[in-house]
Amino acid sequence: MQRAAAKGPGIGNIIPRTGPYPLLPCLPSPLTAAAASAPALPPPRRCGEWTLSTHLFAAAFPRSHPACLAATGRPLPHRQVVEDERAQRALDFAEWDEACSQWHVSEFVPPASQEAAGERAAQLAKGQTNSALWGVVQRWKRDVTPQDGVVVVCSHANGFHKEIFEPTLAALAEVSTVPIAEMWSMDCCDSGFAGVLNAPRLGMASSWDDHARDINTLIRHLPQPGAEAPAFLQAPSSTAKSHRLVGVGHSFSGAGFLRAGTAYSDLLDGIVLVDAVIPAPEIAAKLLSPSQTEMARAAIARKDVFASREAATEYLKSKPYFQAWDPRILELHVQHNLVPLPSSPNGTEVTLAMSKFREAAAFANSWSGAIGRAAGRERKHATKIHTVVMTESNLGNAEQREIQLREIASWGAGHSAAELKAGHLIAQEHPEMLAKHLAEVLQRWYGASSASPREARM
Repeated sequence: MQRAAAKGPGIGNIIPRTGPYPLLPCLPSPLTAAAASAPALPPPRRCGEWTLSTHLFAAAFPRSHPACLAATGRPLPHRQVVEDERAQRALDFAEWDEACSQWHVSEFVPPASQEAAGERAAQLAKGQTNSALWGVVQRWKRDVTPQDGVVVVCSHANGFHKEIFEPTLAALAEVSTVPIAEMWSMDCCDSGFAGVLNAPRLGMASSWDDHARDINTLIRHLPQPGAEAPAFLQAPSSTAKSHRLVGVGHSFSGAGFLRAGTAYSDLLDGIVLVDAVIPAPEIAAKLLSPSQTEMARAAIARKDVFASREAATEYLKSKPYFQAWDPRILELHVQHNLVPLPSSPNGTEVTLAMSKFREAAAFANSWSGAIGRAAGRERKHATKIHTVVMTESNLGNAEQREIQLREIASWGAGHSAAELKAGHLIAQEHPEMLAKHLAEVLQRWYGASSASPREARM
């Protein structure tokens, strides 16, 4: 299959019109033998009848592009306290433009066959033996696990972290009429606690396919619902399970779940796409080149070093963007997205858990969300898909959202679509609204048959 090159101001038709669209296979990670050296984790805490605990897993290995890692690409810039922020911003843009000049968008297009994907993975692994990444996930384990319950796995939008979903999951546990066995919320590999652990190994590029591969890796290492689980989830699931598994992906992670669900037919029973970044391939072809992507450049311009946690909190609360958030979620964001600045001269300065350069890198490759949509059009997946778009979202326009709703609903039985009157950041601004909608989807899928669950999808 010939891959087209990007031309002109847009990236061009680099996504093949027909599949396959294989993900790179996951090879054994060097971290699988490193349980003894695993980082210390925060202690468990309670939320009603649930215990929230943090777990590690070995992220997908190898990563899909050399530029995603510091050892084989360009390392993340060293952040430090600066007095002249305007001058620093100019330096940051120069750093960003230089990083983007070292790779081409076509290098992130999936291989043309499973065989080619295997060959690429084997070649990449040779240079990444000392660069394996950690995955981090939060488990919600209830005191009494229903035997016919659904397992929910969710992940956040670009630039955030797993704790963003806590109010939504707490509300879902209250309003769902379908029994929920467990809930899991994962960090992207460069976000939240995972971003802190992996920072020394991260490069200046981001592969959206790697997030889909991380989702696959996590799900295949989930313990039996209700069972005790080690801090480091090493043992692959090997026995059939009777719990249905539903993925919930917001924005960037919606693309990740769609990509994973269309690539691995046995992975998920259902997927809920929450204002997912899944542009139609014909729209993606018109997107700007990565270095010029508006959201990427906005991330680079962002203030990311603060004199103290208190100063950072005051700064965030002064911005209309954050004033629209549910106060509980803003508090979680301050707690989990602000971390000590390693180069702090006096130990008080803080920075962002996710490097703004990695956030920009993910925005720069937002065209990648079209790959999952292209795969969905092939209608070869068995996973039920529900997409919900926000009427006040800044993703695309009303016509594009309407086309997405009609298209995904037409992919087959069990597929559906809906709109909610909210903005793109519904998980941050209206967690109860999102939880109510998720509960309605679960009821529609499983309410009439919860006594006879399908065979395991884990």
